[in-house]
Amino acid sequence: MKAQRQFDVVDKPLFITSSLIDQVAFHAGCKPGSEWKTKSLLDLKAQLKRNNTFTQTDFTERGQAFEDKLCAFARLPLDKFRNAFEHDVLCDISKLDVFYNALQGAETQKEMKGKFEIDGQMFTFYGKADIVQYDIAGGKRVPKHHADIKTTSSWKPTGAYASDKAYKQRAQHLMYMFLDKVPTFDYIIAEFIDQNGGDDKRGRDWRVIDVHTVPIAIPDRKELEEKLYTRILDAVNFFAQDAEMWADYCNVFTRTW
Repeated sequence: MKAQRQFDVVDKPLFITSSLIDQVAFHAGCKPGSEWKTKSLLDLKAQLKRNNTFTQTDFTERGQAFEDKLCAFARLPLDKFRNAFEHDVLCDISKLDVFYNALQGAETQKEMKGKFEIDGQMFTFYGKADIVQYDIAGGKRVPKHHADIKTTSSWKPTGAYASDKAYKQRAQHLMYMFLDKVPTFDYIIAEFIDQNGGDDKRGRDWRVIDVHTVPIAIPDRKELEEKLYTRILDAVNFFAQDAEMWADYCNVFTRTW
């Protein structure tokens, strides 16, 4: 069933991001009265006020450095690309080939901007796509596929909290597929382990032990649109239930374009 707008139309475009949508969904899924429920709401309120609560860790720094290195060395022949990552992995080096192949001829860090209307309300979006692959049609480059580079130290292969299920529930692929009119999207995830076992005296030594791909395919444009619009309205309807959050969302989080 389609989500319905539960707020009055605002006379300006409202800014929305896929990460904000996912934060609302995470909060909704937390057990009532739990510490996670409380913390996730505080994090949401801080985000709407544009108070950055993100804390950089040695692993997030390692993940960003790994992504930057992938993009830089993918320009090399495959054998030299593999050589560059010899000391980054504890698995077969060929597992990194999926990153190499995705990056060949692709655009990286593409700015994604969009303005669209849902049930009478205008929204704007801004983000950056990791990997965009193209076809040639009518002499022009046309986007055909998106991929996103992720890193994790806690891949869960099965169960209620299986990692592939969690990625499929994200809003990021919905937004990017919608804006670039592509039917497919891959999350490509490097799984890391600290070779030093969390020994603070020795420091962290993060190495790749596996690579996972979570493919998404939504060829029906109307289905994709409905999924995205529902996720957006679910999030914005939630903000509208609280006067302070609604004011912060409309007047602080929302940017002037």
